[in-house]
Amino acid sequence: MHAHLPFVCLLLHLAPQATPPAPKPTITVSTIVPTATPVKHFALDAKQTRVALLTHDNLISLRVRGSGESLWEKGDKREQKTSIEIGGDFVFTVLTMHAQHCFKIEDGETASVVGAPDFMAETSCSAVDPLGRWVWLGSSATVVQRITPTNVNGWSRRDLKHGGSTAMALSPDGDWLAVAGADRTIRFVNSKSAQIEEKKVFEGLDAPALTLAFDAKAALLASTGDDKLIRIWTVASGKTRAKLTGHEGVVRALAFDPKATTLAAGDDKGVVRLWGLQKAELLLELPSSGGGAVTDLEFADKGKTLIGACGVNGLVVWDLSKL
Repeated sequence: MHAHLPFVCLLLHLAPQATPPAPKPTITVSTIVPTATPVKHFALDAKQTRVALLTHDNLISLRVRGSGESLWEKGDKREQKTSIEIGGDFVFTVLTMHAQHCFKIEDGETASVVGAPDFMAETSCSAVDPLGRWVWLGSSATVVQRITPTNVNGWSRRDLKHGGSTAMALSPDGDWLAVAGADRTIRFVNSKSAQIEEKKVFEGLDAPALTLAFDAKAALLASTGDDKLIRIWTVASGKTRAKLTGHEGVVRALAFDPKATTLAAGDDKGVVRLWGLQKAELLLELPSSGGGAVTDLEFADKGKTLIGACGVNGLVVWDLSKL
């Protein structure tokens, strides 16, 4: 028996060994630009050095991203605000009763306050042109409104006959507006002309989309709703490219990385996941921020950083440089 031991050991040595799984990368998570109350939404400026914040007590402020220094703070806590965006040289916030406030980014002084005429329904969604040329507003009414911030009479109305708007997103160049409707469609409007693209309608949703996001080249559109299913659409064809499943909570925030290879998704249970788009697979669930529902996400630093509003007093930052 003992004489055969070297032969047995040789066979064991030559037998193929199972490849150990690759170690998961270490992702660090931290909180920056602390605030007195949780952040609801945020927006980075073009250089990603300043960040505009909308907190749950309806105050807005402009901060230095690195130090958290407050450059200015504005707002009336009694005014219910739904969003905050930076467009051109201005910070925009939209009120629930179809009005937008426009502040100069340099000093926070009011540049304009414009309301949408003949609109009684509360704002359900909005989208701001990256260059600050116009603001789009949607509600439970079937019409959408385009407001020109610097012109009190500069507005247009378009009836999409979609049962009411549930989500909006503007392409990064501001030229195309995607509007999700209560009829479980996604329709497109030429943002420059404010004309409806009658032949461009995405259908087949199982539930109305509550969140929309374009990639950097407007080649892809991500949508998600109460069904917790994330769809990736090819904008040119209107066909579903991928379906991503697995979130137990409703996804409230979506963001493409700059190369459109990864999609970040955050849900109302506080879970943030990174999805690989090439194989439509889950890449990683990010370490918890310890906060609540994820309401906003944005990639920064050429995709090496992900920033989120996650129900904490400040912004949550994940370092993705080791991925």
